[in-house]
Amino acid sequence: MHDYDRASRYCKLILDDLPANHDLTCRCYSIIGECYLRKENYDLAQENYEVALKHCDLASTAVTYNNLGLVYKRKKSWTLSYQYYEKSLEIYSITHKPDDPLIATTLNNLSYLLLHTEMYDKALLNLSKVLDIRLKHLPLAHPLVGATYFLLGDAYLWNGDYKTAMYNYDKPQPSILISLTQLAKDNYEIAIKCYNKSIELKLLSDTGDLKNVSSCYNNMGVTYSRLGVYEMALSCFDKADEIYKKMIPIKHLNIAACRLNMGRAYAIKFDNDSARHNYYQALYTFETCSETDTNRLLAITYFYVAELDELENDYANALKNYYLAKELGFKSLPSTHSSLLRYISGVERMIQRSLKETNQLEKSTT
Repeated sequence: MHDYDRASRYCKLILDDLPANHDLTCRCYSIIGECYLRKENYDLAQENYEVALKHCDLASTAVTYNNLGLVYKRKKSWTLSYQYYEKSLEIYSITHKPDDPLIATTLNNLSYLLLHTEMYDKALLNLSKVLDIRLKHLPLAHPLVGATYFLLGDAYLWNGDYKTAMYNYDKPQPSILISLTQLAKDNYEIAIKCYNKSIELKLLSDTGDLKNVSSCYNNMGVTYSRLGVYEMALSCFDKADEIYKKMIPIKHLNIAACRLNMGRAYAIKFDNDSARHNYYQALYTFETCSETDTNRLLAITYFYVAELDELENDYANALKNYYLAKELGFKSLPSTHSSLLRYISGVERMIQRSLKETNQLEKSTT
């Protein structure tokens, strides 16, 4: 069971005995590539898939292109991943019917990348096709149908008016509340329907996919926050948190992200004590979990803590936490990223306030 080393060794033994250009050559290299992929050795997975390509027929080439797309996605090489998925889809469009499940799988993979690169309209178009195909071939309670509804929920969630939100983040706190409640409400309401449908299907499924159920609750909580329905948001975050704690280690990234979302909802409700409690729990987990790439998450958490400090007139700690957010942001974000600009703005604002207070103090003592 999941003995990838043994499977890989067996395929290598077969390859040693095969004549050149044998039909099994492509299959063996593909299996070896998958073994390395499962073991998260992406360079060796890529190497073996590329060798497999040299021995593939047209149908196998499409599968291997799809696998290479997955490798590059795991390596976060989004452009290369997208190119390989497109190559795979191009071949499938020739060799398969338009409603074939393999086409749905590749469209689904492309949609993930489109969401990551903020091409939401195109992602929604692809995911609608995926859902149509999967509903033709699969029962409603199948995990893949639930997963499609889940991605649709993400697409509608993130297809909001973020420019307006980011513009208002640099204004006083009431403007944040206004911006959040003015975001594309129709899209968010559709997102909630998709998440609810996904949860319903996953609970009906024989696989009992509770991890994805908890993710649905978490994302639905974010959606309710965007709609300004904070009690419902907190209820969803609580449900996600309960499931996460039963399934994964307490220092897992998902638990920290859920705590961060809970803290944000409490902060917007002006329950600063509850917000701070959840932010500190998130910070502790982000700093101690086994994940290596947490700088971006740490940055946003320190930024939210700094906002609380500023609202409570604790300007020294606000400056310290804005500065930490800025330093972590420089390590994890492009120099023009809107979040990094907010962190820098926070530092500059606190420095200006400190200079102003110093000048006032000097005037009062002269």
